Amino acid sequence: PFAKPPSPPKPPSPPKPEPVSHWMREAERIAASMRTELGTPESEHQDPGSTYILTGSPMWNVATKAERRAVIEAFGTNAKLRTVCMSDSLIDDDLARSWASVLACPTCVIESLSLESNPISGAGIEAIASALSSNSSLRELKLRNLHGRVHNQAEEALAEALEHQHHLTKLYADFKSY
Repeated sequence: PFAKPPSPPKPPSPPKPEPVSHWMREAERIAASMRTELGTPESEHQDPGSTYILTGSPMWNVATKAERRAVIEAFGTNAKLRTVCMSDSLIDDDLARSWASVLACPTCVIESLSLESNPISGAGIEAIASALSSNSSLRELKLRNLHGRVHNQAEEALAEALEHQHHLTKLYADFKSY
């Protein structure tokens, strides 16, 4: 009996592209001012076309830091979302800096931003304060119940920014100072 000749080796298959995560697709939708899928209004009285809420979202809690940053930075080019609530959403100083870059963007249209109950400390507050001078859309900023320590220098930076910022009419803040 004759042995069957060995079959030629299969060429290596091309690497499969990494699947685009739900959050990266959401960031693309936000940046393009398209209807979002993951940030939803809390009540039927809030307009889903202008309101984005992620407060305590279990899906957001498993997002990677890069995914969170991409979603936040996408708000810099969004022309429709006016109210953003990311309370209790694991926004730390690094992500607060991302928010600062969004707020400093000339195309930012956000009028109300809530970052309450997040682990933001002095460095994050200083970054946000520095962005306020170039922002003309923000009318309301919520920074209550932050879990990080805010030093006096950050409080003073925010107070000084408010002296020159005439568009922001509502600020809700309480800090754990040292």
